[in-house]
Amino acid sequence: MTPDAISKTPCSFLSIFLPFPSTCPPNASKSSDTAPDTANKHIREILSLYKQLSSFSSLEPRDEVNTVFGKLVELCITTLSDDALVVKILKDPRISSITPHLRTLCSTGECALESHWANVLLTPTSAAAIPLSSFPYYQNYLDLSRLELNALLSINPTPPTTIAFLGSGPLPLTSICLAKLLHPTTPALKILNVDYDAAAINISARLCANLPAPQGEVQKFLCASATDVGTDLTTFDVVYVAALVGMSVEDKEEVVRSVVKKMKRGALVVLRSAHSLRGLLYPVVDVAGLERLGLKVEVVVHPWNRVVNSVIVARVAIGSC
Repeated sequence: MTPDAISKTPCSFLSIFLPFPSTCPPNASKSSDTAPDTANKHIREILSLYKQLSSFSSLEPRDEVNTVFGKLVELCITTLSDDALVVKILKDPRISSITPHLRTLCSTGECALESHWANVLLTPTSAAAIPLSSFPYYQNYLDLSRLELNALLSINPTPPTTIAFLGSGPLPLTSICLAKLLHPTTPALKILNVDYDAAAINISARLCANLPAPQGEVQKFLCASATDVGTDLTTFDVVYVAALVGMSVEDKEEVVRSVVKKMKRGALVVLRSAHSLRGLLYPVVDVAGLERLGLKVEVVVHPWNRVVNSVIVARVAIGSC
């Protein structure tokens, strides 16, 4: 999910490294409204946008759907004046009761958009006429990939050569962006894209086969669930877990626990999360609970620009030797 559903808005790159989750940066601008007024205004807007999304018979990309999603994301990435205000909004029963379904709607819309664009890019005339960068959120994915890569390099200055991405979807933009960023200095780079949806794997493999080197040639594909016991992750330096893999806290923990058991000790896991009102769009990872799943948290990154996802990088403390 990215802020602009129709236009391609460039995103500036910004990394803010924080030791623990927070919902408000020190320099957050103060609202001219009182806290209750601001909270009620946001609650009303969120409920209105949720009602509109719920009313659509389909979330396939079109102007009316794109507009509502765009307004929702703009609202959620707005920096509010203090943590208490964010908590007041998120804990309001009217909001907390719709949050799981709102995240599901966002997930459905994001998958529909990526499937649509993957098919557009695979049409016979697209290879020459429509570059991958035409995807409305391409710059957002590139900025997020840079942010994650910088977080990884802050822990280990040697770039990873083997990466697995769990939940790669029909348009594996993160993997493509990582190949673009890493390949010049990492010629041995290999990226495995894993998704339980056979249709998503099929279309993404076809798409990458048409890409120029190195974005396409380093990509491999596997149709499997993130929790499949047969998925061998012991050879990978880094394993990414997509934000939409595990929509509830319990499901996310099940995925992470399963993934960690299949990785080598010392390897790194990249988890995508969300902070502040962005948690209405994506599941929020319980950072404090990762230790009991076999991970040692190394870095938590909370963007305050137009990159929506937070990033958690953790090291496998248990797993295969």
